Amino acid sequence: MVLPEARADGPGILYRREEGLFLLPWRCIAAAHAAEVGEPEGVLTVVFDLAVASVPGGRCRLDADPGEAARGLGQSIERGIGRGRCTASLRAVALEGYATRSYPDLESFEADSPELWRRSA
Repeated sequence: MVLPEARADGPGILYRREEGLFLLPWRCIAAAHAAEVGEPEGVLTVVFDLAVASVPGGRCRLDADPGEAARGLGQSIERGIGRGRCTASLRAVALEGYATRSYPDLESFEADSPELWRRSA
């Protein structure tokens, strides 16, 4: 599930659904991962995947531009759920605004994602 217009807030992630704002509380997020998706010479974004048991498919996704926007979001996620529930790549985003893992497209990211989640559990 993609969280449209998502932003980190004190108690969790706020996102828009239809006409209203909804909150995904930090306590509902079991783990978080981030990676850069796209081509370095083209459009590049930092994609955040959140493991959330209470949603269909067990995952929520949001994104940010690399750099300060991604760093701020990464810091909020790391602070909100705790460093131990974040992958190394997300911790790198929180520190520098850039992920240590990158993929040319979402399909490649999703193909590798199950392995990443097993290793981060």
